[in-house]
Amino acid sequence: MHVRPEWVLTTGNASQRTTLEELPGAPADLVSRNPPRPFGLAPRLVFGGRVGVRGHAGAVEPPEGVSLSARGPGGEAVDVPLAPGGTFEIPAEPGPWKLIARKAGSDSGVEREFVVRDAPVRLSTIVLGETSVKPPGRRTTIDFESITGTPMAKIPSGVARLDWFYLNAIDAVTGGTPTRTT
Repeated sequence: MHVRPEWVLTTGNASQRTTLEELPGAPADLVSRNPPRPFGLAPRLVFGGRVGVRGHAGAVEPPEGVSLSARGPGGEAVDVPLAPGGTFEIPAEPGPWKLIARKAGSDSGVEREFVVRDAPVRLSTIVLGETSVKPPGRRTTIDFESITGTPMAKIPSGVARLDWFYLNAIDAVTGGTPTRTT
């Protein structure tokens, strides 16, 4: 399996083999006696965003003579390179981070504090000369299952100490027909 650069394989089983056997009546008359095992993918931990200055028409423009530094959970400061449009992205490790953007020759700058957990972080634009953005109050996590609206849930292997693959729980809709349990 080829893993794209923005992802990390978390389970160590990128290489797998399966054997297909003929089984009349199965889809395409083939079946895999040893199906591929599930694998874990996680987004590579990075943080990024953009640094800019407010232009004459009020639009945010790329900065000139600006430096950006970051201090991560280890406490060591690193210089963050800016692309020509003022964008940046660097690898991160979980924990608290602080970014400081300064214009050349200035002692003051704009600071941004955030926490990297288990997903990449995209910061809103840091605009020099404007106050820092206050952190949001309540956070909400949205995943694929929470927005699909399907009455189906995946049951992971290991629940109730059982080992299975491809097991789903389905909330059957009966279309208004009364149901009976005994």
